[in-house]
Amino acid sequence: MSQRLNQSVTFRGVGIHSGRPVTLTIHPSKLGSGIVFERKDKSGYQIPLTIDTLHTANRSTIIRKGDVIIQTPEHFLSALYGLEIRDARLELDSDECPILNGSADGIVHKLVASNLGDTQVINELVHNSISNQVGSTIDVEHSLTIDKSHYVTCGEDKEKSFLILPSDVCRITYILEYSDSFVGNQIADIVVTKNSYENQICMCRTYGFEHEILALIDRGLIKGASLENAILVKENSFSTDLKFPNELALHKILDLLGDIAVLGASVNGHIIARKTGHLENIILAKYLVNLQKG
Repeated sequence: MSQRLNQSVTFRGVGIHSGRPVTLTIHPSKLGSGIVFERKDKSGYQIPLTIDTLHTANRSTIIRKGDVIIQTPEHFLSALYGLEIRDARLELDSDECPILNGSADGIVHKLVASNLGDTQVINELVHNSISNQVGSTIDVEHSLTIDKSHYVTCGEDKEKSFLILPSDVCRITYILEYSDSFVGNQIADIVVTKNSYENQICMCRTYGFEHEILALIDRGLIKGASLENAILVKENSFSTDLKFPNELALHKILDLLGDIAVLGASVNGHIIARKTGHLENIILAKYLVNLQKG
């Protein structure tokens, strides 16, 4: 059952790429309005989260409408999706969401502490259906059911792919492979529920490789990155202890959930992802939106 915000919740931090301070407030929104971003520094310019405004660059997600953008919203989108919050207005005073500690746990804890409510009564008042932003109708359960197998390839690299299988729950398996690193392979396999999101997925932090740092800095990126908001993968070790043995793979699931939040609906299906990132996630999101449209 989807959840609704009862009060606004504010977060402050820096953008991981820009390094600039930013304040982001998540406001309650009316049922069926979906997720909408609002740039306070751009006279309240609003960008709805739709498949047409969802893009990727610099290994992160971007929401774009015209020349106005929102960078790195994926952790906030993931938290909202994981907590089954389908309607919210995210107001921020810069072009990048705060990275916080590199995971979504701080977002989740504040949202849960704000006393979420369910939408059952409201849904009954609107005849058990609402229209989402892509023009299709989703029912009170907010679910997209996968009824047959689908194989989604992602460009020329055939190793990056998704297999989507029928299931009566939302299950995600992520296969992470770094053959040229001590990390090697990690696999995360989890049934996504509000409980599993709160207690495991949201805790998993973003990461980067030490040998890539200089190249990213030369491109004007990761100005706000630090060992406080990312796991550094060194030649033979991590910069900190992992919260779970497969934390890196679990973070990939966190990101994937943020990128398919555009559906505005949970998925009853088993998604198996191999070596995918934000670019491939958005290909998957577009594929799922087309399934949603029928």
